[in-house]
Amino acid sequence: MLSHLRYSVLAMAVLLAACDNAPPAQDTKSEAPAPAKEETAAPAKQDAAPAKQDAAAPKPAAAADDTETVTNNACLAAVKKETGEGKVSILSNEFSEANTLVMLGVGDNDAPWKCLVSNDGAVQEIEFTGNDGDGVPAEGADADDGGGAMDGAAAGGSDVSQAAIDACLAAVKKETSEPDLAVTSSEFSEANSMVMIGVGAQRAPWKCLVSNDGTVQEISFTGSEGAE
Repeated sequence: MLSHLRYSVLAMAVLLAACDNAPPAQDTKSEAPAPAKEETAAPAKQDAAPAKQDAAAPKPAAAADDTETVTNNACLAAVKKETGEGKVSILSNEFSEANTLVMLGVGDNDAPWKCLVSNDGAVQEIEFTGNDGDGVPAEGADADDGGGAMDGAAAGGSDVSQAAIDACLAAVKKETSEPDLAVTSSEFSEANSMVMIGVGAQRAPWKCLVSNDGTVQEISFTGSEGAE
């Protein structure tokens, strides 16, 4: 009995010793790592605001002024006033930055006249440029009677200015209302030159005294009454 008790005590001591030497039990509960914090990236900041668009669309270039109409009208008025002829038409219009050149036809046969005019309508010069019987013929030209025969005297050889001839033709045309005129002769004088003009199909004779700067002093019919 005592022996059995002794063995029990010894066994108990061995058991206690074993328990003391055993490694401490590890805590199997591991602390789970906290989930990584997801960084939500803010949208990239735009460096610069988009360029502001110009709301106003480019305007089309302004249409050029109608200089052709302006210059044509100015020349028509000037030539009608100079010639006394109501029937005047535009033959051509040649634009220039300096002075536009307008060619006009006067009367039934479109006697050619030249007009230089600024593009704002200021007439600089008008001049007859033909040599037919419906306008100012060139000096030396003869008048045709319509049948092919030359019935007028030569007007060339004198120093009568073109301005003087132009003025006489305009004055006689205004006086007679006859567009069919031809210079039949001219005679230069320091005082007043004399220009003889045939009027109408019968070339009724008219005399014009004019200064060489184009100032008409006198016009008169020099034929018989039946020829006027």
